[in-house]
Parts: sequence; structure tokens; C-alpha cells
Amino acid sequence: MFCASLRARRDLRGLVAELTNAKQPKLKECKLGTHDLDLPIPTEPQSVLHLLVLTKASLASVDATDATLSRIERFSTMTGGADIAIAFILAIDPSESASVGLHAFTSLQMLMLTNKNLPLIPILPINNIGRFLLELDEYTSARARYSSMVAAAPSISARRDLLPHVTMSASEHTLSEHNTNVLSDLCGSLSDVATLAGSDEGRSLLGDWLEAAADGVINFWAEERVV
Repeated sequence: MFCASLRARRDLRGLVAELTNAKQPKLKECKLGTHDLDLPIPTEPQSVLHLLVLTKASLASVDATDATLSRIERFSTMTGGADIAIAFILAIDPSESASVGLHAFTSLQMLMLTNKNLPLIPILPINNIGRFLLELDEYTSARARYSSMVAAAPSISARRDLLPHVTMSASEHTLSEHNTNVLSDLCGSLSDVATLAGSDEGRSLLGDWLEAAADGVINFWAEERVV
């Protein structure tokens, strides 16, 4: 489903056409209120990814930025922070380079990382409107694979015991107790760790908190994606 309010956003007229004409998944137009788009995640049972859609226009002025951050804060409370993400379209016109929206994208990353009122929400860079559904499909498919892997673990209560082992560091076979505690504080689940390791902003955050140990965690999840 996609929110009818997208039609009122001039820079997203092309996106509305993409969503309306989509065959798989078939998307209905409706009123969502807190967000812009619902996409199915191919898990068993099926879950739904709730998305805000942002562009550089969302941060074009101080007022626009304030309104965007307020909207993100409301959005973050929708499901307790689960199954939500921000899709940031870097270029509206497919003929444009994605670099035109890169400054706004990195600015949003920094604003969210330094805002204590906001939880960690994945920000997905989308190259352009023409690739919107394709790139989101890649993300939801990856989320489904991570969920399957976590479900195969002995139990959710074993998460803390598994955290020391999510590393492929050449210098240590498991994470130190300190780094395990840091990772446990940052992430509510193994899926959260995988999500962090799978995005540029997440890898940057892991580097800030885990320092040299971050590479081992990132490489671990990169290996899982290859498999």
C-alpha cells in the first residue's frame, strides 16, 4: 500500500506513477497517516516493512528539516521501532547522478545519529525513482534471509550468548566482553546487527563504537550475505 499524500509532493509525481503501475507487489493507494509505504517482507509468517519516503526536498530549509525530523520521531513510535525504514531517493530524475542528493542524505544521517529522541532507523539510499521498487525488493529479501537465520538460532533468549561469535576478526575468535556489551546495547536483536552491518551509516556507527573490532563484525555479515 502507498499513501495518497504522496500525490501532493511535486518531487514524487514520478514515484506515484511507478507505484501505481507496479505488478509485483501490487500496491493499493490508501491513507496511511504516519508513513508513506507498506511493503511485504517475504518471511513466514509474512511481515510488513513500513517506510517513510524522503528526498533532498525534505531537508531543503530549516522549516522543512524540522518538519521532517518531527515526522520521523512520530514514525519511530509506530511499531516500537520494529520493521521500519526510511527510503531516501538520491535523484528524482533517472538521468541525474545519485550524487545530487548525497549531501542531504549524509546530513540526515548525522541529524538522526545525534538526536537522542530518535532510535536507530535504517536509512536506505535509493539511486533514483526508476530503481525504487527494485532496490527495496533487494532490501526486503535480505531482511527475510536474516530473519530466517535468526529463527534457526536456539532461542531468542540465546541472543546475548550468540553476540560474541558474530565476528570474523583475524586477531580474535570472539568479541571481547566489552565489545559484546556495546553491541548488545546498540542492537535489540541479531537482525539489528545484520541491518547495521549492511548499510553505510550502520557500518560507520559500528566503527564509532567498536573501533578496530567493527571490521570483524561487518565481515561476518558480509560472509553471511554471500552464502
